Amino acid sequence: ITEIDNLSRGDENLNEIEAVLEKNISAVTELTDLGNTPVPSLFGLLVSYGVNHPLSFYQIRRFFLQYELYGKIKDIRDLALNSRLEIRKQFTLWLGVNRRVAIDPETGEEYRWDDVLIFDQSISESDQSILRKAIIEKQIIREAIFLFSSGTLISLNDILPSGVWISRFTESDDRSVFRVTVQTRFQGGFDISIHLNHNIPPEIIAEELKWKFRWLYWSYIQQW
Repeated sequence: ITEIDNLSRGDENLNEIEAVLEKNISAVTELTDLGNTPVPSLFGLLVSYGVNHPLSFYQIRRFFLQYELYGKIKDIRDLALNSRLEIRKQFTLWLGVNRRVAIDPETGEEYRWDDVLIFDQSISESDQSILRKAIIEKQIIREAIFLFSSGTLISLNDILPSGVWISRFTESDDRSVFRVTVQTRFQGGFDISIHLNHNIPPEIIAEELKWKFRWLYWSYIQQW
C-alpha cells in the first residue's frame, strides 16, 4: 500500500484501483466470507490513497458513498460506511486547525477572524454567533474552497481584512441558507453557502447529505 501511494501522483492509478475493487465486489454474495477476499484490503488501500493524495478525496468519498448506499450486502455497506468515515477523519486532520491570528503583509499588523467576518444586518445576533463560532473553530471555508476549486488551499493569512461577507440567501422554519463570499489576497474570490439547521433531526440531515452529494457528483459528471 505504501509503495503504491509513494509511486502515484494525484489521481494516477486511482481509477485502476477502483476498477479492481469493483470487480472483486461483483463476485461477493451473501454466502461470501468477506474477510477471505481482497475487498477489505482494497477499501483500506483507497483510504490510504486518499490520505496521501488529498485531491483524490472527492472521488474516493463518492466511491465509498456509492457502495454505502447501493451495496448488495450489508457487509459491503458497513465496510463502505466505515471507510468513508475514516477518510473523512484523515482528510480533516490533513486540513489542520484554523489559524486564529494572521499578520497583514502590507501593514505588519495582526488581525483575527472577527476582523475578517462581515455579516449582513438582516442576520440575527443568534445566527451570527453560531456562524462565527463554526467558521472560526471548523475548517468550513478552507475545506469548501479546496474541494470546489480543485485544490486551492487558503488560511486566515490569505484572506483580506473584511474579506468574508455573509448574507442571508433563503430561510424557512427548518433551515437558513447563507451566502459566503470570500476575497483572498492572491487567489481571487470564492462563493460558498452554509446551511444552518433549525429543527431537523441530525440523522435526517446526514441521510439528506448523502443523497445530495450523489446528485451533485453526477451533475458534475454530466457537465463534462
